[in-house]
Amino acid sequence: MRHPMLYTLAAVIAAAPLGAAWAASGDAPVSPNGAMAAPRAEAGSVIAPTLGTGSADPGELRSRGATLVGEQAVEANGLATVAYGKIGAKGESIINWDSRTRSYTLNYPTRAIVYIEYGGGHLCTGWMYANNMVATAGHCVHTGGSSGSWRSAANFRVYPGRDGSSSPYGSCGVTRLYSVAGWVSSGNYQYDYAAMRLNCTIGATVGTFGMYDDTSPIGHPAIIGGYPGDKPKTQWTSADKIRTASSTMLAYRMDTVGGHSGSPIWHDRSEALSSNGAWAIGVHNYGVGAIGSTMNGAARLNATRISNYNYWRTAP
Repeated sequence: MRHPMLYTLAAVIAAAPLGAAWAASGDAPVSPNGAMAAPRAEAGSVIAPTLGTGSADPGELRSRGATLVGEQAVEANGLATVAYGKIGAKGESIINWDSRTRSYTLNYPTRAIVYIEYGGGHLCTGWMYANNMVATAGHCVHTGGSSGSWRSAANFRVYPGRDGSSSPYGSCGVTRLYSVAGWVSSGNYQYDYAAMRLNCTIGATVGTFGMYDDTSPIGHPAIIGGYPGDKPKTQWTSADKIRTASSTMLAYRMDTVGGHSGSPIWHDRSEALSSNGAWAIGVHNYGVGAIGSTMNGAARLNATRISNYNYWRTAP
């Protein structure tokens, strides 16, 4: 029987409120220590991308605080619920044919996409948005809702640009976790986004994604890149366009599988000027192929949410 919280993304978008002030929304920032102060207005609603040095020199990686370790013999397991958050169902969100293509990770921006392990097993995807900060889905850091719980930061390991048995940029630990009340208190997948602070500054090497509020996203190109659980430890990309949008969600037909949660939804903001970097407009959190829909979804990066991400860069 279908869970009562399972709705098609189209229905969610139809019901979503058009614009909401920070204080009246589920976007109030929280951490394992509880509620946080509201981001200051000057926190900003745009985060610019950076390309990084791209160097895989061990000396540079160690200077960033990355750990260079041998690969552990741990098979990526792609947790059954990981692509769908608390409301999801087991299954793959492949729509029609499988459009995913493999990405290699020595180039920007694929090297700025990170493979997230928890307790030695594959959990999620994330992406660098500052030298020591990763954006990801809320359910990757907290299981969702008032009866849920925070995962332990100490049990995370993050691998930028992982490519099968190769981790060209080493790995980093996690020191802080952040999300918002709409996910942590209510388990509402429209607020299923989060951040991690790392114990390294590897973003200066691999580069970072930018963020901006695409105020008219429908019809704009969209790309997802991440680590699906059925393709162990390798990065895969799918492309489409934004087909439907609300103030809190984006919908598209890129193909995803468990493990993709937290992937960036991005495009090139300035007409393929690669020097300008990759600009994220959403955080993938909702794979709906398993319940018969024709779209997958992301938490939309509106101005309020980008202010949160900016705030988390220096938050306690």
